[in-house]
Amino acid sequence: MVNPSILVVEDDRNLSNAVHRALKRAFKSATIVWVTTAEEAETKLSQQSFNVVLSDLTLCGTKTGIDLWRTCKANHQTTPFVMMSGMPVAQFLDRMKAETQPPPFLPKPFHVEELFQMLREYL
Repeated sequence: MVNPSILVVEDDRNLSNAVHRALKRAFKSATIVWVTTAEEAETKLSQQSFNVVLSDLTLCGTKTGIDLWRTCKANHQTTPFVMMSGMPVAQFLDRMKAETQPPPFLPKPFHVEELFQMLREYL
């Protein structure tokens, strides 16, 4: 992919900055858009297309990453979505058990190589 675009939805500035730097190193030509709320992400998604959305589960604002994922699933079906959280994997899977196809999950803390491996599928 020539110029991939990644939407990062993360309200922890330190983590977001670290993820941004790592993504720029790994995907040099990528456009990386960072927002802190699901509401901001929904606005960005209505304005442009992204090759992948990487979202935290717990966000500032009134909506969660799960709410954003459901919005993407309904309105942006072709946009891959990766959820990340400090929540244990078993707890995430339990929370998502009613969903037929929950999004891929990246537990925090993670090594950047784990992130790259997951995103390479979509970029």
